[in-house]
Amino acid sequence: MRYRELVSTAFKAGAIGAVVLLSMTATSEGAVADTRSDVRGTNASDDGSRPVRILTPFDHSISLEDATSIRSVRGREVAGYSISSASIVGDFWLGSTMSVEEYLESIEKTVGTQPEVVGAYTVVTQEESSRLLSERGAEAPLVTGLPEFRAPLGRALQATSLEKASEISMAAADAAPDTWAPDFANIQIYDLTTTTVQIVESYGWFQTDPYNSPNVMADHWGMEFQLDFYTAPRAWPPGTPSFPNKDQRPNCAGDDYKDWASVSNEPFDWYALVYVDEGTLFTPTNLGLYGDYNDLFDECTRSSVTVGMANPQVFPCGVNCYQNMDLYLFPDRGQDDASTTGGLIQVVDRYMCEQATTMPLTDCMGATQYWGDYPGPGEPSRALLNPDRGWQAPDLCWMTENFGNWDPFRFSC
Repeated sequence: MRYRELVSTAFKAGAIGAVVLLSMTATSEGAVADTRSDVRGTNASDDGSRPVRILTPFDHSISLEDATSIRSVRGREVAGYSISSASIVGDFWLGSTMSVEEYLESIEKTVGTQPEVVGAYTVVTQEESSRLLSERGAEAPLVTGLPEFRAPLGRALQATSLEKASEISMAAADAAPDTWAPDFANIQIYDLTTTTVQIVESYGWFQTDPYNSPNVMADHWGMEFQLDFYTAPRAWPPGTPSFPNKDQRPNCAGDDYKDWASVSNEPFDWYALVYVDEGTLFTPTNLGLYGDYNDLFDECTRSSVTVGMANPQVFPCGVNCYQNMDLYLFPDRGQDDASTTGGLIQVVDRYMCEQATTMPLTDCMGATQYWGDYPGPGEPSRALLNPDRGWQAPDLCWMTENFGNWDPFRFSC
């Protein structure tokens, strides 16, 4: 998502209300076979204000199977769960089309571990968020009454195309000064099932000349890895008058606009892992990885599926300092058979998150431009795919090297 202009009075009230990670009393309703429900609640309310997410921390980590038995937090319906462990971080949403079993199978197959759930998301209005803060303030973590779960460490991975390092070093020697941007990106988008799309994004920083690493990102800034899916506008009912911001979310011709493109941008299940050199896994928790679920003010015809990194400055580094990150995203299948696709990695301001340190990153990253223009090193964005190429997904797989300066090339999914 590009910079969000969320500095209105309404936003400020909502942001303050989301500062506290509220802890509530859980209602454990037993194991539920069908974990899907329409609770993600991301459309703006009738007054145009955006929803606010509250992450309620648990007193200890629990398994995903146990977590799905917690369906309400102080009378509010649980929308999803936050995952954080020594091997992976991510989110799982009850409203998604992916089942618990499919999500667990993917993690086991990819990393050889299981998710540790550390908290639950609820979705409230800005007004309710402010009221809860004034009434309850900061509260202790939620006591779940469920067994503590500690996942085994994930297995070592084969690092992404390390032979590319020498090739890219020679080709990119004069490309640019030091940069935060990865020189290598591999993107794969395909139908996993009839209702779920799988997106696999692999990024590599090889420390070549020019020196590139997430660690060189300027203070107070993070980055977002964004894929965009474009669709045709839907017709308004005959006689609909023109009004300001028409065809800009949430003012779209139908309340199903998140699903118009081939890939929905409803909150999506995902997980991420980081590794260095020959595939040694590192704990990703300090990086501040988050799913970006805010799309207020985006065009109605563009669905963005984005994961961000709030703290790239602390990305781990091994002996050779080849740094890698893999993202596994599972958005719902949208209405279009295929959609023109584009993508970029961009810098985002961390100011609001630094002021409201317990606010969920999805709501505070990029919320202002307090620090002004990005000061460097590196440019404000790094191209992944120009939508003018007309490439459509799913199924679409491509690579982009030399910091996006070379033309991307497609390969078979």
